[in-house]
Amino acid sequence: MKIFEFQEKTIVKNRNDLELLFPGVNLICDEFFELCLSGNISIDSFIKFSGNCELRNGVKVAFGSQISNSIIKEDTFVRPNSIIENSIIGEKCTIGPSAYIRDNSFVGNESIIGSNVEMTRTISKANLKVSHFAFIGDADIRENVIVGAGVVFSNYFNGKREKIRINNNSFIGSNSTLIAPLEIGERVIIAAGSTISKSVKNDTKIIQKRVND
Repeated sequence: MKIFEFQEKTIVKNRNDLELLFPGVNLICDEFFELCLSGNISIDSFIKFSGNCELRNGVKVAFGSQISNSIIKEDTFVRPNSIIENSIIGEKCTIGPSAYIRDNSFVGNESIIGSNVEMTRTISKANLKVSHFAFIGDADIRENVIVGAGVVFSNYFNGKREKIRINNNSFIGSNSTLIAPLEIGERVIIAAGSTISKSVKNDTKIIQKRVND
């Protein structure tokens, strides 16, 4: 990974200029793209850019990642083979490796979206921590939420997509399933392996395997 400095905001619109700005780095781009760069950018080979993209100061993008129609804010690290499409990633985040963030998602500052996590149509506030092998879809996630490995947001109900909201300081244990529509209150703890199909009030601990209507 090489570091390149852009003292002024720089916009790249063609392959030739991209090669001049990043000598010695093998990058991939669509025929029509626009890449906005500012500050110090660390970049590896075989990164693909498409659509309108922006990388801000301190961003690092590792080998094999794909950025499409997205903004990556300051000091965020996109780890290898991650895909970010039509989304905004906040400051000081860690994405991947092999994460997939798409369809107008927003990742709040200082969040970790880990290995093989997929996020779609989701808005999250600061300090979201998601381990590996999780699916998060059609969600509104507030601050300081932890989502364990293997968690699934079951967002398709009664013939349409439904929303899941998780409020501040809650914890979703590994291998749990949340069945939309529902809301998880503040400071909720859901034990590993639980299936949740109704809303949970603030300051609740779910220790049984299944909570039904």
